[in-house]
Amino acid sequence: MTITAVPSVHHSVSDADVHWKQADHDVFVATVHNEFAGFISVEGAEHTVHTAHSEPIGTYRNLREARAALGQHLTRSKTAAPRPNQHPARRRRWLALGR
Repeated sequence: MTITAVPSVHHSVSDADVHWKQADHDVFVATVHNEFAGFISVEGAEHTVHTAHSEPIGTYRNLREARAALGQHLTRSKTAAPRPNQHPARRRRWLALGR
């Protein structure tokens, strides 16, 4: 029996793929394909965008600009959220096995 590894697929993220929820009065959370993709924290008039690893991307004047910044980051990023059934740990296991 031959088992072939499924290659790691990085796909582009469109604005339609990013879903937003307000987690608190000053925190907005983004998901892509049901995976955490980043968040926006609000302090006064500043909207600070953070990646899924809590790394700050930048600070913006309003929520619209902050959301757009995260969307642009995800589009450029090679670490966009995986598609369903392509969990990162599963991909690492396959790579470690040399398949």
